[in-house]
Amino acid sequence: ERAEALVAATAEGRGATMKAFGALGSSCKSCHDSYRQKN
Repeated sequence: ERAEALVAATAEGRGATMKAFGALGSSCKSCHDSYRQKN
């Protein structure tokens, strides 16, 4: 869902793209934090 929003935002310009990229990164990070192997 967030990846699709990022693709759509690229047509709206740099500001919208950066905002959507941040949302995508936050979405991905939550899983990476939960399932990342502990050192």
